[in-house]
Amino acid sequence: FGSSAFGPHLVLRAMAPIASSAREDGFAPAEMAMGEEEASHDFSHDTSEKIKEEQQQIGRVQEWWEEGHGPAAVSRSPILSVIDAVLLSELIAAGGGYHHILSADRLDGMHRRFGSGTDVALEPLRKALQTRGGIKNQARVVGMLLFREARSLFEHADGDSGAGTTSRAIPAQETQVADPQEEVKLDESWPPQYWVCSDTYPEGAQMAIKAAPAEKSEIIAVAPAGTEYVATGRVGDYLQVSVTVKGVASSAYVLHRLGSRVLLVPAAEGQSKAPAAARPSSQAAAVGRGSEVRLEESWAPARRFVCSDTYPEGAQLAVRAAPSRESEQLAVLPAGTEYLATGRVGDYLQISLEIDGVRREAYAPRVIGDMVLLVEAQAASATISAPAAAAAAAAVAAAEAAHKAAAAATAASEGRIEALEKRVTQQDRQIQALQAELSSLRSQFSAVATAYQPWAVKAQG
Repeated sequence: FGSSAFGPHLVLRAMAPIASSAREDGFAPAEMAMGEEEASHDFSHDTSEKIKEEQQQIGRVQEWWEEGHGPAAVSRSPILSVIDAVLLSELIAAGGGYHHILSADRLDGMHRRFGSGTDVALEPLRKALQTRGGIKNQARVVGMLLFREARSLFEHADGDSGAGTTSRAIPAQETQVADPQEEVKLDESWPPQYWVCSDTYPEGAQMAIKAAPAEKSEIIAVAPAGTEYVATGRVGDYLQVSVTVKGVASSAYVLHRLGSRVLLVPAAEGQSKAPAAARPSSQAAAVGRGSEVRLEESWAPARRFVCSDTYPEGAQLAVRAAPSRESEQLAVLPAGTEYLATGRVGDYLQISLEIDGVRREAYAPRVIGDMVLLVEAQAASATISAPAAAAAAAAVAAAEAAHKAAAAATAASEGRIEALEKRVTQQDRQIQALQAELSSLRSQFSAVATAYQPWAVKAQG
């Protein structure tokens, strides 16, 4: 996905994925194994046979490993000999989908063990562990490297014994000449748009889909004639396209030109070449254009939807005028956007969107193939991780403790205030008593003075 916008369909339809390690001498020669148009049928048959042979060879490697020959031979490989035997057996048995086995924790452990080492023999493993593009892409590259090493052991053992099938070894230097980890600088980039086979595309020819825009780059899949591609840019004679192979979404590269022959053109130019299965029907494309959209579900009040855990990091979502990929694109919204949905039709959510100060209905894809992009906010909150839940519980406990402490402090303060009030009351009473006593003394002194007044007059006389 990258950081570019994506429309409602990113999975390359009608793709015939092959094993990631498939790269034999002569397999899908050049960028796209096609000769002249009259030889296209022979090429298609030859490629199909090579794919079948490749799949059979992978099966032989897995059987050989399962019989115990592989674990006994790992000491011959500096890379395989440092990998946990159980993990290695899981990877060989899978033969793909390595991100299901190489979890983030396992990759992190491998980083800590080998990431800062200096052993030259482990340099390919260190380089694979530095793959960019996320955990899934990193797991794919590491898994492919380990499977290639295992396959090399098998083929050397098969050659030494002279038994089994005759298979061609895959030279390590030819498995991946162009490094897919290197950032590709596009000559042109644009919002995702559909490209289809041109009128000069050789009939029946298959397209090699590559990990990098180079002649000897790894072939990750082969697509039949008539395939429709979602392209986001161009580098040289290659288009950068979005593909999903074995559930892993990534950017790949296909030729749009071979010499003077144009192979792929924008859908608007080559629309007549696209097969019915690759493009929506006119009826589907016309949904919402001047006609009322019939929702399969409607919600009042609106429901809040957020990005799911499987939403591609940094990807942008195309919002359309109608629930169809052929409909007008109204806006492109960044990852993390929250959507207020008033209903659902097919794989689309009906949302309210303000454009140029005018609020109108729009449609955002909720799912693309098997990938769920948007989930209801309540469902998303229910998937809170255990550490987050523990942190939240600790925060609640801390808040309750603080509340109790505050209540105790308040009670203590109120007790001190009450005691002070009592003391003030007592002191007021003492002052009143002293004032009364003082008044009494004044009265007594006044009476004494009155009694002695005649004596004072006589004394003066």
